[in-house]
Amino acid sequence: MTTVIPHMDFDVVSPRLSADFKLVLLGESSVGKSSILQRVQNGTFDNTKASTVGAAFVSKKVSKDNGDKMVNLQIWDTAGQERFHNLTPLYYRNSNMAFIVFDMTSIDSFRKAEYWIKELETYKSDNNSSLKLVLVGNKCDLASGGCAFEDEIRQFLNVNPEISKYFKVTVSRILGRQ
Repeated sequence: MTTVIPHMDFDVVSPRLSADFKLVLLGESSVGKSSILQRVQNGTFDNTKASTVGAAFVSKKVSKDNGDKMVNLQIWDTAGQERFHNLTPLYYRNSNMAFIVFDMTSIDSFRKAEYWIKELETYKSDNNSSLKLVLVGNKCDLASGGCAFEDEIRQFLNVNPEISKYFKVTVSRILGRQ
């Protein structure tokens, strides 16, 4: 099943702020982390987007519980280049959730997900953190005929129970519900 990331547009009547929720996007360069952020932020996609240098940040208020409560969603988009990896702990510190993003057309980007999961597991054990890990396969619209390494993904999920969810997404276009 493919999940499309739509523009999050919420009708705010007068809910009260109930919580801050920090989400960090991790993964290799060019897997689509910034595109996910852009789609969530303003519902657009730009295929000429430059690589993130350091990190990018977006804050978005979203309603929940039928608009009775408001959550301040803080999304951190980290640079995927190796030279910035030593900075990422600054961004996932005190996060509630981490999206480990890979490109559905690149097995190398998927294999690098293991690095991020080990890094986050070390952080969690060292800091008694309840950080939730989510694996996100992006660009599924480009993986014509399905992902060539789907079996490897399933095996990976079986041996990594700390991953609470796995999603396949596309952010380049809004598709009908599938």
